[in-house]
Amino acid sequence: MKAFGAISVLLFAAAFAAAVEAGPALEARAAHLQCTIDFSKGVATDLMAAVPQAAALQTQLDKLDSDAAQLQSLASSGNASAFNSFVFSTLRLDVAAANLAIVGERVKFGQYGVSAETRSATRGQFTARRAAFSSCNSNAVVTAGRTKVAYMNSELSRWEGIASDLASKGADNAALLALVGQARTNIVSPLQAAVDSGDATGVEAALRQYCLADGCMLGSNFHFYAKANIARLNAIADAFEANATSPAGSRVASVRSKLAEAQAALDRVGSAQYSGGQKAEVWNAIAAAREQLRMLFREMKRG
Repeated sequence: MKAFGAISVLLFAAAFAAAVEAGPALEARAAHLQCTIDFSKGVATDLMAAVPQAAALQTQLDKLDSDAAQLQSLASSGNASAFNSFVFSTLRLDVAAANLAIVGERVKFGQYGVSAETRSATRGQFTARRAAFSSCNSNAVVTAGRTKVAYMNSELSRWEGIASDLASKGADNAALLALVGQARTNIVSPLQAAVDSGDATGVEAALRQYCLADGCMLGSNFHFYAKANIARLNAIADAFEANATSPAGSRVASVRSKLAEAQAALDRVGSAQYSGGQKAEVWNAIAAAREQLRMLFREMKRG
């Protein structure tokens, strides 16, 4: 029974949940987006100062100030889902509306009687703002890449710790360690190379291309957390089987069936993002396998 007790501890590890790339990664993304907000705000501010008739742009500035505060709040919260929803459904629309309003005011320069001198000055200010945006954007992109690499390495190190815990409880951790190695080679290393180059364009492309979990719309998604949980639960099932008596065989077979179901569903996804009900199909099967292992332990404990 001691062997079962040691193995059962693995079922209650915090590793089960599908992690979301949040925390510092969201703060880096927020800094990147702040460059865009600051550019639009700066251009609008310059225009209002030079052309008093453009005072209506203050409404757009107020919205952007509110959006910037909300962006920072969501980044600090670590809620990736809420952050993404806000960026796509609110922030991008408000920035687009502000830029459209700026263009609308510039179109009215003739109506406002703006002098050639003032027009030239606003063009110079716009050029300076654009240069500042380019610098801000480049720095933010590289920082975002560096932060994401650090986050991925931290997560993979955490899973190496989980693998060590498996081994200490008598389970085979080879498959899980191999998976960590594949993730480092296929996802982290190419992103690290882009970051090391310092080229913002390359880093931005790599951020879209290499995702540890499921965040790349058109890139390569490793689906590490699903794969890692399948490997972990298979290792635990092997350890149970090695220590169990024959009545446990059918339960272990059922666990393996669920994990095979999860793996088959994941194979159909490939390196794409989940679509439709694919995510639920994968994770529901993983959850069912975990629950069956917990039931097996309870049965063996009652003995």
